[in-house]
Amino acid sequence: YYITNNLSLHDITMRNAAGIIVFRFENEIPEVLLLFNANGRWSPPKGGREKGESEMENAMRETYEESGLTTSDLTMINDYRYQFEYTKYGMKKHNIVIFLAKINDPNHEIIISHEHTKFQWMKYDEAVTSRNHHPSNDQFSKMYENVFQFIKTISH
Repeated sequence: YYITNNLSLHDITMRNAAGIIVFRFENEIPEVLLLFNANGRWSPPKGGREKGESEMENAMRETYEESGLTTSDLTMINDYRYQFEYTKYGMKKHNIVIFLAKINDPNHEIIISHEHTKFQWMKYDEAVTSRNHHPSNDQFSKMYENVFQFIKTISH
């Protein structure tokens, strides 16, 4: 094999990541928690998997690190798991697994990490269009569409 443009193997191999889309109902309307990162992108709490972690352990750790929410703050929706792949910057492939959880207290304080500058609870239209400038827009938009369709089936 050979590497071009001074890329390392790490740059072109698959990166596994997981996260949790946290939702709440505000006046009967579902909203999802999205975080704004230093690269100017909105996304749910998510990040790379560490060695030996399960997908769920990865998702819970990242959610805690990025939002301050713990397992006791959330009710996991056990029959929801969404997976997709996308390529970042045209070379680094990401395999993302997303779980779904309802926040137990809709007004619980969100404590963002140093990786983010702000958070927002977004309704469907806001979430679906939140990444319209990013090349992976289609995959994230499809994820949000899927999530909101699923949330409609949940009683609140």
